[in-house]
Amino acid sequence: METQERELKPMPYACKKSQLQAWYLISGYNEKEIRLGINAIIADKRKISALTRVTVKNIRHDELKEFVKIFGLPEGFKKGKYYED
Repeated sequence: METQERELKPMPYACKKSQLQAWYLISGYNEKEIRLGINAIIADKRKISALTRVTVKNIRHDELKEFVKIFGLPEGFKKGKYYED
């Protein structure tokens, strides 16, 4: 018997940081790695000082797109129409 492939969901345009962490934890990344990665991207894109703590909850499209470019797609997701390069 062949393994049945589940339906892949398209990556959303934007998301909450907690959603992003949940998706990538399932994919095998650890929480610290995910948090440091997205916080670095957010700080860079929003010009937040290195001395300031990143307390952002909502991830913008350009930040999410860069995160996906670096870490790859999480399990269960495919590139959506917003990720065509």
